[in-house]
Amino acid sequence: MRLDSLFLKICIENYGKTAAIENDNEIKYGELLEMASKVSRYFTTQNITKGQHIGLIFNNQIEFICSMFGILLSGNIVVPISYNATCEEIDGIIRSCDVSACITDKKKSNLIKGIPCFDYDEAIRCECVGNNRQMKEMGDEKEVAFIFSTSGSTGVSKSVQLTHENIYESARAHSESLQLSEDDIFLVTMPFHMSHGVSNVIVSCIMSLTKIAIYKVPIIPRKMASILNKHKITIFSSVPTYMSLFSKYQSKRCEFPSVKTVIISGAKLYEKQYLEIKNIFKNADVIHTYGLTEASPRVTMMTKESDYLSSGKPVRGVEVRIVNSAGEILPTEEVGEICVKGKNVMKGYYKNDDLTRNTIVDGWLYTGDLGMFDAAGNLHIMSRKKNIIISGGQNIYPEEIEEKLLAYDNVREVVAFGYPDELYGEIVLVIMAVNSEEDFYRHDKELFEKKISSYKKPLQYIIVDNLPKTATDKIDRKKSKALGTELYSKNCLICRE
Repeated sequence: MRLDSLFLKICIENYGKTAAIENDNEIKYGELLEMASKVSRYFTTQNITKGQHIGLIFNNQIEFICSMFGILLSGNIVVPISYNATCEEIDGIIRSCDVSACITDKKKSNLIKGIPCFDYDEAIRCECVGNNRQMKEMGDEKEVAFIFSTSGSTGVSKSVQLTHENIYESARAHSESLQLSEDDIFLVTMPFHMSHGVSNVIVSCIMSLTKIAIYKVPIIPRKMASILNKHKITIFSSVPTYMSLFSKYQSKRCEFPSVKTVIISGAKLYEKQYLEIKNIFKNADVIHTYGLTEASPRVTMMTKESDYLSSGKPVRGVEVRIVNSAGEILPTEEVGEICVKGKNVMKGYYKNDDLTRNTIVDGWLYTGDLGMFDAAGNLHIMSRKKNIIISGGQNIYPEEIEEKLLAYDNVREVVAFGYPDELYGEIVLVIMAVNSEEDFYRHDKELFEKKISSYKKPLQYIIVDNLPKTATDKIDRKKSKALGTELYSKNCLICRE
């Protein structure tokens, strides 16, 4: 189903019902439809013809949702851009995604160069004559609806094309797995501009009539604790690093009886973090998920009946298999590359046919992630292929080192990585943030090193105040590795001198 058709259908059938709560203001489906329709008609007055790529730059606010559907209703393609993006980053996305115009607020409009930039407030004030395109004119569900520019924490920027069908299927599978309903209130703590925000929050909630609680991000832990009880939030999603901060703030301050489901996505969740979340949200199911933008993004999820930590089973309509370097399917509990197939798999990378052909082979999306299935059919993520450290011919998963270090309360953040070495090929280094450096070297280090094989032991622990983060508050592996490499190299140079 097309997303513009879904939006019209839901809004018309539920015109007077509450769709969202922004701060303390309730927004009805009828209001969403009216504002999105005004944005759509405004584009026609600005000579924006069907099929153009429109940049969308807002924080988490109702303007994002109304502009997003306004762009889709006008027959155009949405290019979400982080509200925290710099002028240089915005310019890069505009060029790589062939963005022909942007819609944003007055604060950000001065960052847009070389293309028309429309102010949302002006768009909805405009009394434009005309109707949205009729549903019969809306085209095919396999047309591109979104282009997401992804750089994330692991590599160079790629522009992922997701169709109406991709987003719809992922949103529906996500909604069904969570059993979302009209009785739920979903607090958004992650940025709307990501595929998770669009598919697994906005579209999932709208198709389920689940109310969306909207606050600008980032939401500090103290404010989040207040919001959860104030609005009787039943479900929210977050990333592991944020929940670690929240658990440190919370520390038995209050309870959250209304929260029934906590979704953790965006990065590997470690056992210690999982138990901390379960301890805070005693009435809630903690559901770890796995996904990637190229899969719209949802691939697997734990179920509400899950009694141990994993990345769960494939969601409705998605096939997953584990293969070796020759593409052969591996048996249970053997580690290989995770491959995904389904209607959620992207159309391809924008203007990069070679990369698309190398990534999608015979309908299977090669994710670049390493994992395995356990005997119960649950997926376990081991590492990114590019993150593996090969030392003395042996594979070392940095996530294993990180999880063992994070088991110590003194350790706040950690990234393990490989550093070139003439003898071993690579040596293991760790860059980390701790509460007490003295306690780490006096107690934690010795205990940790007793629990891992000698070839996995880090040669050096590089301690910093905080590790670099992405715009979504995930640890930025690429920048952390670069910082660690720089600091280690300087230290080696000083030692040689």
